[in-house]
Amino acid sequence: MMQPIPARILIHSGTTTIYYAADKWGGTPDAVTAPITGIRIEPYRRETHDAQQQEVTLTAMMYYDTHNSACTLPFVLPGGAYNGGKVKQQTISALGRAFVVKSVEPIYDDTALHHLEVGLSG
Repeated sequence: MMQPIPARILIHSGTTTIYYAADKWGGTPDAVTAPITGIRIEPYRRETHDAQQQEVTLTAMMYYDTHNSACTLPFVLPGGAYNGGKVKQQTISALGRAFVVKSVEPIYDDTALHHLEVGLSG
């Protein structure tokens, strides 16, 4: 079993916001925002493809530990659902910048989810 990512290196914090797509009547529900703490954001550069197979350049990787990080919102890709609505985009505001969530990679140890590696662009 892997040990949690040490809290002493999870030095960043910020906010995350989920923006919803328009509903079938053309209305857009309010966005939801929550604080996010105990994360680490590192510069990162990789060309990849998003869920719609569009080419995306990731510029940062956020590490979210299941034990030492905290946020009340999940990480959701465009087209996913949260709280009854379809997600248009999710952003992370941290380090004086706004990033867009482009990938979410769950990393497991032998028995459970250990941490998330969240690919960011922006």
